[in-house]
Amino acid sequence: MGFPKYIFIILSFFILFFQQKISSQTIFKELSGSQDSTALALIQSKYKNPVILLNGTWQLYKAEDEKKKKTEIEIPSVFEDDGNFVFEKEFYISEGQIKNFSPVLHFDRLSYYAEISVNDIIIYRFSGGEFPFDILIPKDILKTAEKNTLAVKLLYKLDAQTTIPLKQRFLYPLNLGGIFGNVYILLRPNLYIKDYTLNSLLSSDLSSVKINLAADVLSNDKLYQSDSTQTNSIISLQLKVTTPTGNELKSKQTTFSIKLNDEISVNTSLEIPNPVLWSPENPKSYLFTIELYSSNLPIDQIQQPFSLYSLKISNEKISLNGKGFSFNGVTYMPSLEDFGQMLTYKEMQRDIKLIKDLGFNAVRFSKSVPNQYYLKLCEEYGLLAFVELPLSFLPDNLAESQYFKERVSIYLNGFLNSYKNYSVIAAFGLGSNYLPDLNSHSDFISNFAREAKKYIPLTYASFAKARLNRIENLDLYGIEFLNDSPADFEDLIKLSEENIGKARVFISEAGYIASIGKSNGYLNKFSLEAQAKYFEELIKFADKKHITGYFINSMFDYRGNYPSIISGYNESNLYPLGIAGEDRSTNRMSYKVIYSLLHNSEKVTIPLGSKKDDAPMSFILIGLVLAFLVGALVNSGRKFREDASRALLRPYNFFSDIRDQRLISGFHTAVLFITIALTYGLICSNILFRLRTDIIIEKFLLAFGSANLLGIVSKLAWNPVLAVFEISAITIIKLLVLSLILKFASLFLRNKVPFQSIFFMVVWSLLPTLLLIPVGLVLYRILNLDVANLYIYSALILFLLWNINRLLKGIYVIFDVNSTTVYVYFLLIIFIVGGGILFYYQSQYNLFDYVMLIIKQYKLLG
Repeated sequence: MGFPKYIFIILSFFILFFQQKISSQTIFKELSGSQDSTALALIQSKYKNPVILLNGTWQLYKAEDEKKKKTEIEIPSVFEDDGNFVFEKEFYISEGQIKNFSPVLHFDRLSYYAEISVNDIIIYRFSGGEFPFDILIPKDILKTAEKNTLAVKLLYKLDAQTTIPLKQRFLYPLNLGGIFGNVYILLRPNLYIKDYTLNSLLSSDLSSVKINLAADVLSNDKLYQSDSTQTNSIISLQLKVTTPTGNELKSKQTTFSIKLNDEISVNTSLEIPNPVLWSPENPKSYLFTIELYSSNLPIDQIQQPFSLYSLKISNEKISLNGKGFSFNGVTYMPSLEDFGQMLTYKEMQRDIKLIKDLGFNAVRFSKSVPNQYYLKLCEEYGLLAFVELPLSFLPDNLAESQYFKERVSIYLNGFLNSYKNYSVIAAFGLGSNYLPDLNSHSDFISNFAREAKKYIPLTYASFAKARLNRIENLDLYGIEFLNDSPADFEDLIKLSEENIGKARVFISEAGYIASIGKSNGYLNKFSLEAQAKYFEELIKFADKKHITGYFINSMFDYRGNYPSIISGYNESNLYPLGIAGEDRSTNRMSYKVIYSLLHNSEKVTIPLGSKKDDAPMSFILIGLVLAFLVGALVNSGRKFREDASRALLRPYNFFSDIRDQRLISGFHTAVLFITIALTYGLICSNILFRLRTDIIIEKFLLAFGSANLLGIVSKLAWNPVLAVFEISAITIIKLLVLSLILKFASLFLRNKVPFQSIFFMVVWSLLPTLLLIPVGLVLYRILNLDVANLYIYSALILFLLWNINRLLKGIYVIFDVNSTTVYVYFLLIIFIVGGGILFYYQSQYNLFDYVMLIIKQYKLLG
């Protein structure tokens, strides 16, 4: 198999690039039922300060609407497609609250860019992401006697150069715009703990642990001092720890001085003897309380659950709490139906519980930023969490671009600062689908792994399946498999382990797409039974070869922004990768098999079945009909046989006859026209049906950044009968349009050629297409053998070029012009039109950069 097949796809579906998706109105999705009570309980479990919850009804209008025509919208909510909106919420705050508290505005999650203002004064510009952030509202812009207005100007538009994630996303979960988390104002004291960092250091024998706390304390207004005229105040900070058994330990109070409107960093530490260590089997956590005092009176407090465990990685061994350990995990994309990542608290808890009950000890939040509540649940249920940058499919030029790296750095620091105190995070990832042989990828990973280590000690990245090499600052190296068994790449895994250390290599995602759903056995590829067999072999392989760990991809079916060809056509863009369905049903064979293996229970028998011939009968039936039409034409009389013979063997003379308006049967031409169109449809449908499971083809089409293009190709690839007739219809339209264009061009020539002659020339120039009818009967079966596909695709391309050459010959003959002129104009038109289209896609979607990346992946994986 080679790249000529991709050229064939370009030529066959060039017209599809003009298709545009039209959306007349943006549809918002809102959660059913109030989440406010749970949200308040979670906030107040951490902070003891008053809260002004801003969820609920907001006003919404389009940012470009000068009249500000408003409608009501509920927050949290999400919307699909690009959008630029202004969300407004009115709130009250009393004079006492402004005087005695510092109002901190908090957003749980929004996407993507946001300009935030209060009472028409911009207070913050959020540069993009889906992680939480806080903003201290200046007191002097707030009103006490009337309503205050919070406005969020939100722009949601992912692109190919600056956003994280990027616009082109392979099998990514549905990414939506909107404010889809809690929004509230937390009334902090005027002297409060603005930020803090907790870390633990276990002794080598695990007999004690030292807890270090670094807290940033901010003085925003009047200090806690009996004499308010003083500019300094003596303040103290203390760390309290409540053990899982209920005992309380305290650090020594650290006393410090702070000036008015100043911010300082304060450090303290505490040693815990004989710590209770957290593990997936025994998820016991401590409760850390950070308290700020003035004159021995508590003025601010933050509570944080914290787990103590020792996860260490060397070249040869990975250990948890001093014992050998391996990850048996699953990837989880927080996504549900067309709500994307906006799940209710109950739905989040249900999903994490299902993951734990299945027997996993780790979960990788792949291709997305998880809600912080997920990490709290992981800690409670006993799941090590792997979180990561939602980056994948990264072109060379972006990996080397200084501007993009600055964007990543800002995103990374905002992300990690929000998640740094969740001790259940085992490692932080730099993204997926990297190529280990690309220096730009290695340098990119190394630089940002170094930044990540400032927050989280262990780092990882996920690579396309290839021999891995050591990268500075990276601790764990994941290998990705999709529809390929890791056992088939045992030598590759072994070489990678020799290069970088056995314990550092793991299977970061092994997925199998059940695109044809249920069948009668695993011998049928891409069935649910085949998926179950794949996961069974994966787990057994990992156990037998003592792999450091694996993550099955994924826990549930999920939806994406792009239709997927390899996932099978469906209107909801559902990716059938899950162990369980999108509806969280656990009656799938994959779920039962994995449960059995992870719980060492009775073996589940996977039906063997019998392999079915998936070649559509429609190809044979349509081919026979076309053969019958050609036979009827041949037997219709001597005239057709003579015309066909001259058109095929002596085209110059035949086109001269058309120019001179010698008698050509209109009936024969019309039947030939339809037959040629159907033959093109049959051949293209064969090719599409063969390539419907080709990952490289999907990535190539994804490079254009068009969901509509992928949707059309996916629909045609999985519906061969429909594909034959739709491609035939497109061919008919193209040939008619071509004839009209040629007629228009003839107006500028001395030789005025009738439209009928032009149309006859166009049709008869494509006469060799009929030779492909026998090929159309068996092409899919031949391609499925995968033994000479490179030559087949090359032959088809040469055949297409032959037809084009015949067409050009017909043009210069019937118009009686110089052949060189025709060829020059043809090449010029191809250059201008094709170049214009490619220039557009390069400028808008970085097409060439993604194509170059795909070529490198093809060479690596081919």
